[in-house]
Amino acid sequence: MGRQHRDGIPRRKERLILLNKIISVCFILVSIWLCAIYGIGWFHALKAPLAIEYEGPCLWAAYNLSLGNNIYPADRLVSEPFIATIYTPVYFVLGLPFQKIFGWNLWSLRAISMASFILTVYFLWRLFNRSARSKLAASLGVISFASYVSIWSWSLKARVDMASLAFTAWALDSFHSNLNKERNSIKECLKDYLPSIVASTLAIYTKQPSIIIPACIVLFLLLKKRFNDAIAYGGGVFALAALIFIPIQIITQSGFSSQIQFASRFPFSLTDLIDHFGWIITDWPKMLFGLIAIIVLLSIKKYRTEAIFPTLLFIVSGSITAYTMGTMFPNANHAFLFFLFSSWLTALVCASLPWLSFVLLPLCLLSTYITNTMIDPLKKTVSSMPETMSVLAELKPQLKDKLILVEDPIIAMVLDAKPYFIDIATFYQVWSKTSRTGFVPEFFIAEISARKYPAIIINKNDVENHSPSYFWSPDIVRTIEQFYERKQEVVANGETHILYLPK
Repeated sequence: MGRQHRDGIPRRKERLILLNKIISVCFILVSIWLCAIYGIGWFHALKAPLAIEYEGPCLWAAYNLSLGNNIYPADRLVSEPFIATIYTPVYFVLGLPFQKIFGWNLWSLRAISMASFILTVYFLWRLFNRSARSKLAASLGVISFASYVSIWSWSLKARVDMASLAFTAWALDSFHSNLNKERNSIKECLKDYLPSIVASTLAIYTKQPSIIIPACIVLFLLLKKRFNDAIAYGGGVFALAALIFIPIQIITQSGFSSQIQFASRFPFSLTDLIDHFGWIITDWPKMLFGLIAIIVLLSIKKYRTEAIFPTLLFIVSGSITAYTMGTMFPNANHAFLFFLFSSWLTALVCASLPWLSFVLLPLCLLSTYITNTMIDPLKKTVSSMPETMSVLAELKPQLKDKLILVEDPIIAMVLDAKPYFIDIATFYQVWSKTSRTGFVPEFFIAEISARKYPAIIINKNDVENHSPSYFWSPDIVRTIEQFYERKQEVVANGETHILYLPK
């Protein structure tokens, strides 16, 4: 009794309660700041009439789908105007009603991304809480995820990534909630896993890399010798995916498979991998924290079994991330699944060793501070867009229905013109793989010399010969300067571009 206080609570338990209170206060303070940054970023994004980043291909697909057009034309992979729609259609379908009712717009697609982020956080908290058996640890896992700089950045963009994460989080939460039930037949397994099967399939049909979720689930079930569960889950996803694939393939006249396969031709380079990992260097500490969590969790018997599944997902997603970051034009969004599973492991390790929260929270605070520094550039970019809109309004009568050479298809949409490329980055990567001269410069030099395009709008980085170049070689830029005249700087893809008109 001498070791206990008068209320009968052991000193160790009392210290743990005090520790949790301190952690909770720190968590609340960081969360308030992070929520404010999300709110401010979303406010500015919803006002932006032009692309904040590379949003054009997704807007083009959603809008053209609302018009009843084929967004997966096979012939446009080899003839102009060149069109590559490399993502599966669920996100575009979600945006279709808003494009139909309001005309083409970016705000609705961004709002879908924002709503998807909120749903992702909700499902992740449920998953982490059930897995770690601690509300505080679950909350720490969620703030670890939400404070990744690129998660904030993509939550406000008209891109497929957040919607895919929402379906992924739903699939994992639903699967985990049914994992320990006893079932005697494949039929019973299929019934229990059906919501997760549907969510997994929707995630795949939003962004293809999500296929690792059902693949890892089936592998995990096989390792646990739960063969009925594995057959039900794998068979269910395969059947539903095929049921969706067949009509899309028929409607698009086989263009769907051709377009999706086109993106698989991206070349891989170890040099690109090393360069591009620098883009997410600010979030390396939290990813390293996830790796340390694996070592700690597998050494603690109480959490070893629970850690196996997120560890499997961590390893597989990490391998996929390493490959995609080694292509020419990746971005931090290729690491999102890796971030998610790092955060799951983070929740587990914080439940087992609460004092590690004092390591995690400063890392989240650092990420939040870095995210905060991105608010002003976003605000500046958005505030410069009305000037670009005025310039485009003056040009619209002379460029309407014309085919123009532009990197950002949204600029062409504002002008009621036809963009020569939909998703120029995809064509650049695929063509560069088969061409010794990069982006087939002779092809464009001839057309530019003939003044084929009534307008050319390309990024300022390449015009001023900054290294590395995005798309255009110095030879192409020199040819443009020879036959076209600089007219105006405009905002496209969230950066400064140069508008050229024929001399």
